[in-house]
Amino acid sequence: MRALAPLVPLLAALVAGLAACGTTGRDLRAPAPDAVSPTRSSTPRSASATTTSRPTGSVAPGAELALSSPAWITGSPLPVADTCEGSSPELVWRGVPADTAQLALAVVDRGSPRRVHWLVTGIAPTDGSVASGAVPNGAKVWTNSFGRASWTAPCPTSATTASYDFVVLALPAPLTLPAGTPASEAFERLSQAAGGARATLVATVTG
Repeated sequence: MRALAPLVPLLAALVAGLAACGTTGRDLRAPAPDAVSPTRSSTPRSASATTTSRPTGSVAPGAELALSSPAWITGSPLPVADTCEGSSPELVWRGVPADTAQLALAVVDRGSPRRVHWLVTGIAPTDGSVASGAVPNGAKVWTNSFGRASWTAPCPTSATTASYDFVVLALPAPLTLPAGTPASEAFERLSQAAGGARATLVATVTG
């Protein structure tokens, strides 16, 4: 028994150490219902945290109304195939304003504004085009200054060069014109109704 006496204090210390490990370790105790881990944030992540909001008014405005043709550029000669007895050229319009009710197309002699070669109304108010020799679907062709309800190609008789305006008009509301309204008067009233919502493509023709 004397031989074991020195070991008693050592065994007592060992038992006390094991008891301490079983009662103070954080990982062995169940957390309280509302407890928050000290190593984690209490703020939840949301989808908006990684999304950049777009500021009001950041959408780019639409392009201005424009009229063009793959056959020529504005101010240059109209293709021979579209002059005299030729057909109407291919036309393309873009940038139609959102508040447009209908479009109208006209071809007017710049040197004689009351001479209308082509007048088409009731065109759908969207970006679009018309093929050579064709009329937009559902549109109305007015009797032109030459007494024809069709295209009459420019055909100067002199050796001079004449200019012609191909015009697209964007009307904010349908415009009702009496049957038989002269083409020049109809074009004038359509132009007034469209205001600044118009685009012009110029072509020249040499007689």
